[in-house]
Amino acid sequence: MTVKDLYSAMSGIEDRYLAMADAPNKEDISMKKHSGKLRFFLIAAALVSLLGVTAYAVTAKIQLNTKRYMQGTGERVDADASVPYEAEINFQSTADTYDGLQTYCPSWLPEGYRLRFVSAKAYGCQTLHFATSSDESALVLETTRGDNATDLVIESVAKEESITVGSLPGTLYTCTGGERVLLWTDEDRGVGFMLLTGDTELNLVRVAESVRPDPDLKPTNEDRYQLALEELGDYQITGLPENYLETEFIASPKEDGGGWFAYVYRWYIDAKKNSTVELEYETFLLNGDKDGDSAQDSEPVPETPDTILKMNGGGEAATVQGMPAAVTQGHIVWVDWENKMVFQITADSMDADQLQQLADSVQKVQ
Repeated sequence: MTVKDLYSAMSGIEDRYLAMADAPNKEDISMKKHSGKLRFFLIAAALVSLLGVTAYAVTAKIQLNTKRYMQGTGERVDADASVPYEAEINFQSTADTYDGLQTYCPSWLPEGYRLRFVSAKAYGCQTLHFATSSDESALVLETTRGDNATDLVIESVAKEESITVGSLPGTLYTCTGGERVLLWTDEDRGVGFMLLTGDTELNLVRVAESVRPDPDLKPTNEDRYQLALEELGDYQITGLPENYLETEFIASPKEDGGGWFAYVYRWYIDAKKNSTVELEYETFLLNGDKDGDSAQDSEPVPETPDTILKMNGGGEAATVQGMPAAVTQGHIVWVDWENKMVFQITADSMDADQLQQLADSVQKVQ
């Protein structure tokens, strides 16, 4: 996979991929530059317990954690290692409040660069892609609140430099093939930033120093979210515990899912506990013609709610508002068979009884 392929894979044109990283019982999304430079993961579990923690000011709302390994051996190394190494990186939120992620965008780009794509703000993370005439993702900006957002593994690191972006602390990684990753944190605002490029001539620090909040910039597919709500209905958890606020959601209509698949994914967070609740609902089609589905020629499956429950993790049999359900620690799933929709709530910190209460409170608000 080339650098271009890597950045294109990260583009978020299908916003669902970002959400899938934190969804239960779905394949982890991972993109790797196979020639050994960058590997980018969107994964559910933050690596906080695994990564080394740098000392930060007591008032810092975000911190950057890094571990370095000898390529292919797992042996720990220092930043000044004499041979290329692999760096595992995680942004960790230390804030006790969260009012939603602002949209950030560079105010300076070299001639020939243009903004191509703005992702949704899903799970406290947003991605912008900038194109040139020869590369649709010549530059990628990732913004995150930390934790269940972005973890990065940079392979074949040839050089690591501590820098400042304006007055903010940062690190610049250069890989053996010339690709560069610039990471920095705004500890007061509780925001982490990441710039990735394969353009060896690009003044990456100047781009970083020009990054500013841009409240007028909207997600490229924002109009599709409203269409999905009109198709599926606007369902919300009405019985959330105190302090859990909804900050972001993403959605996609059937038109973008082969004419049959649509989804809405909602994200709630209690920043003081750094705990999240996720509500997902989506359409399903067990058998029949699924446009663009490579598995449509597979053996038919039983047309029953139990099939859907098992496909989504299963668990102890239950009911939610009269509908068949299954519940396990941290996860409950139920099936609206009449409307061919499956609902799921994921909350790792909650037991089966708490999840049952949340599921029973889910209502269509409009």
